[in-house]
Amino acid sequence: MTKNIFTIFIIDDDEAVCKALKSLFSVKGYACETFNNPKEFLNQYPTYSAGKGCLLIDIFMPIMNGLELQAELKARHNLLPIIFISGHADKELVLQAKQAGAFDVIMKPFDNNHLIERIQAAIAQH
Repeated sequence: MTKNIFTIFIIDDDEAVCKALKSLFSVKGYACETFNNPKEFLNQYPTYSAGKGCLLIDIFMPIMNGLELQAELKARHNLLPIIFISGHADKELVLQAKQAGAFDVIMKPFDNNHLIERIQAAIAQH
């Protein structure tokens, strides 16, 4: 198996989702880091810009939602593509996320292969 040279950062307040996605990506050979809240990610990577990667962010989280995290990352000149995942996003929210620069918004439950394809596309475009 070829090792991928990028990291997928998963930011989701649902620990079960983080574990499942980390397991999926690990089996496929991807480096992956999980965070249960956006502030934890921001504290660890205040200005992450090294290497390639992708942010996989849940839209609805307490304390700081995904769109607020997206705005903060933009203010910090984040260069990593963002893919939002959500079980409740409506068309207006999807449009708002994409207008703010999100690469994609994928609804839960999602097809694992489709998610991996979108992550690969986001990283290739990055």
